[in-house]
Amino acid sequence: MDSLQVKFPYLVQKKLKAGQEVRRVTQLDWQIIENDSKRPFVASGLEITPLPVMHGEDYVCLGFSFGKHTKVAYISDISRFIEDTELCWMSLKPVINKSWLKFENIARIR
Repeated sequence: MDSLQVKFPYLVQKKLKAGQEVRRVTQLDWQIIENDSKRPFVASGLEITPLPVMHGEDYVCLGFSFGKHTKVAYISDISRFIEDTELCWMSLKPVINKSWLKFENIARIR
């Protein structure tokens, strides 16, 4: 995150000097997301569950599941499921967009 702060200083909140006004530009509130499907987080009032999956043999990337009444999951570019994520994924009912029949493009809702 430090390298992003150097490259994009306008996205990080700065301490104001006396008499200095706040500039109205987009700012990010950096949060660390756990690689754990049992530890959801809230963003803009929406509860989001991270879904860690394997990308290749040695890299974990995240898909996400969100929604209360209707559950939607997005997972892209996956080589295999991690066991906890697979259990979470299997609890969702599948809805398949027929134009995307590849495994990694299946959306599931509950």
